[in-house]
Amino acid sequence: MKKIKINIDWYACLLLILLLLDSNFLYLINTDTIHLFGMSYLDIFLFIKLLIILFALIINLKSKINFEIIIFLFGIFLLFFIGSFSACISYRQSILEGIVAQRYWLTSMLMCIPFFFWLKASKISIKTIHRCLFIYCSLYLFVCIVQYFLSKVIVFTYSPNDGSSRYDGSRYYFEYGVLILTALISLNYFFNNFKIRFLFIPIFTLFFCLVILKARMTSIAYICSILTMSFISKLDYKKKTFVILVCIIGIFIFFNTKMGKDVIATIFNLEDSNNTLTIRNKGRNFYLTQLLSSANYFLFGLGVANIHNQNAQLLSGSLSRIYVVDNGIFGSTFQYGFIGLIMWMIIMLVCLRYAYVIYKKKNNLFYVSFIVFDVIGFITIQPLFWRTNITFPLFFSLIVFEREKIKNKEIFHEKTRIKLYS
Repeated sequence: MKKIKINIDWYACLLLILLLLDSNFLYLINTDTIHLFGMSYLDIFLFIKLLIILFALIINLKSKINFEIIIFLFGIFLLFFIGSFSACISYRQSILEGIVAQRYWLTSMLMCIPFFFWLKASKISIKTIHRCLFIYCSLYLFVCIVQYFLSKVIVFTYSPNDGSSRYDGSRYYFEYGVLILTALISLNYFFNNFKIRFLFIPIFTLFFCLVILKARMTSIAYICSILTMSFISKLDYKKKTFVILVCIIGIFIFFNTKMGKDVIATIFNLEDSNNTLTIRNKGRNFYLTQLLSSANYFLFGLGVANIHNQNAQLLSGSLSRIYVVDNGIFGSTFQYGFIGLIMWMIIMLVCLRYAYVIYKKKNNLFYVSFIVFDVIGFITIQPLFWRTNITFPLFFSLIVFEREKIKNKEIFHEKTRIKLYS
């Protein structure tokens, strides 16, 4: 009898497990109840990430690390130490407390090491990563949408502030980074072959942002990224006109809603009765006042406050409901100063340059549109570079690897041309 051989892509499975761990298994698990050897769920995940990073470094000791990855890692560690030492000066918390406060962010950013090595060693392909993301986000959207419609009957997910209200409806605080990343990848496939199946994730992602998250700037940033993709795509005139008209009509309708008017109020700093906007304005003013109070604070920020240090929480504004994640780039600059802002700008400019090269060489619209999404909402949305999930390191690994492939191909063709004419 002939044996059936089953090939398992272990790296694809590992990526899916990482994505599930990053979202608390689609928010279906109450992570507060999970403890192992005294470690919380987040610390268990941190330990898993560290093991993967160390294993990737050990088995790739002789492999050449790209200059971009080295600069990225240098920037990460520089900001890590700035965040710890600045907090020691401004909040009188210990350096160790500052290190502990940034541990999840640091390990998440360091995940660019295994991601890049997996791609470079052909352990996993870009298409396989895309397939993993499509599978994961399809499940993620299903869980989030079902929870939204059953919110008055049963709450089976564990996300922060479940069932809170905004615009006369339930609101859920699900993570959106990987979902936006995947939606734009799917849209890129759609614009390149115009197959309807690639529209499902982007459409449901728009529903997710507008209806489930009820996130003002996230929604408008996502719509603007779709518009950018439409403008730069090489679709024929009729198709491009149709897509752009749909986006413009959608934006017009959006800005005539209460949510859209709140976005305008946020952008132009207008007075508004919305409580969250008032708190954001208060937070922005607080952060700017603190940063401009001394040259040291302006350059290096006030550091990252440890949540277990009461004095640090008081001085950082957290006890007054002023949170870094709600104040976009202002919050991140408050923590890491002008140096942190410049570092973020350099990384985003490098990404934009690579995205443009990839777009011109391969007609890949994804990278440019994702950067547009991340930058356009920076007033109130904390850039993905500063978040503690694996979205940005995955994106950075993909863009550096794609650029390297193009560069290697160009070098190969140049050498071939020289041989032919020598």
